[in-house]
Amino acid sequence: MNNQSKLKSPIPLCLLGPIPPLALALYSELHGDGMVFSTLALVAVITVFGWGSAAYLYFWSKKIVRERVYLELRPNVIQTANGEVFRGDFSSDDRLVAYPEKLNDCVVAVVTRKSHSGQRFMFSRESACVRIFPDGRGISSLEVEAIHDIFESEFVAPVIQVVDSMGLQAGADIGIKA
Repeated sequence: MNNQSKLKSPIPLCLLGPIPPLALALYSELHGDGMVFSTLALVAVITVFGWGSAAYLYFWSKKIVRERVYLELRPNVIQTANGEVFRGDFSSDDRLVAYPEKLNDCVVAVVTRKSHSGQRFMFSRESACVRIFPDGRGISSLEVEAIHDIFESEFVAPVIQVVDSMGLQAGADIGIKA
């Protein structure tokens, strides 16, 4: 799994962000354009705007992760915590995910459900906690990775947990946290 989907702190970028405009202002001062004050004012405005945008996006993404949607993945069914059920033909008799394309279609139906999108054309992405119930079919680590890739394409920082048939969470080596 890649670590690119983890939330990182914007502080290093905020500290390094003003360096190019400041270098431009210093270059302008050394070569005597006479525009030093306006350049410094522009640097200050860009810096404040950049810091504000970075802070907003950082805390907004943290809020999305705090407000996860909880999903249960069972053979041919994805169910949300509030009872919405989405059916698809993505399982076979011996495998939980026999047809990844059909699972992807079912995940897209979950993402665009009316309780989240509210019939809007554009809406923000959600974060998800997905509990997988193989129901006696068994599940390999490759299937877990395929499921993770499908959910990662539609959700922000999904958490995947494999649960055995008695409802107990399986070992940490099977569960994947993005």
